[in-house]
Amino acid sequence: MRTQLPAACLFAAVFGGLTLVPIPGRGQGPTAEQVLSRLEARVDGIKEYECLMEGDMRKGGNSKMGTYHIWFRPPELMRIRVEKGAHRGSEIVLTESGKVRARGGGVLKVFTTTMSRNDKRLRDPCGRYAWDASFPRLYRRLKERVAAAERVEVSPLGKDAYRITVAARDAGQPVRERWTVRLTGCPVERVEVDEGNQAIERTSFREFRENPSLPVDLFKL
Repeated sequence: MRTQLPAACLFAAVFGGLTLVPIPGRGQGPTAEQVLSRLEARVDGIKEYECLMEGDMRKGGNSKMGTYHIWFRPPELMRIRVEKGAHRGSEIVLTESGKVRARGGGVLKVFTTTMSRNDKRLRDPCGRYAWDASFPRLYRRLKERVAAAERVEVSPLGKDAYRITVAARDAGQPVRERWTVRLTGCPVERVEVDEGNQAIERTSFREFRENPSLPVDLFKL
């Protein structure tokens, strides 16, 4: 599944043993803990949403680009339709039972199958599943990255918007993630990941609609 998304802000203080830097010209800026706490409250306040996600993932000679329509209702009901890219028209639904229902696009649209949510065929080139692109899961991923990071920088991007840059290591390789987050509107606008100075993942979100009263049948296939 394509997952682009899709970070950023510049600051300092102490969080999880990390030393962060004050925002120039603004005195002591918000700590990483404060930004993440506010982001958590923002994500928790979203009852359901829909949006478009654009992804560009490249890893180990594999690549995937696409545009996806996402519908989400907590805790984990999710429907995704491929709007552009490979398998255009295909849809998957993470159902209330925890199973995945999948349907091909085009002439294959008449065929629907049931799969385990852990089926490896559902993973993208970076090894993630489509539901890992939900905002609650993205928040948890960012929080874990910050807690384990070697360095974190936060830069303001206007009112209630930040770029959070995280430098860490994954399997011994340097990884740099840049998250654009907002405390109003769409909570995560963009995620960029470099591994060993090579861009391997870019994900961004647009046309975000909060609490659109999604029908229950939308999460059936």
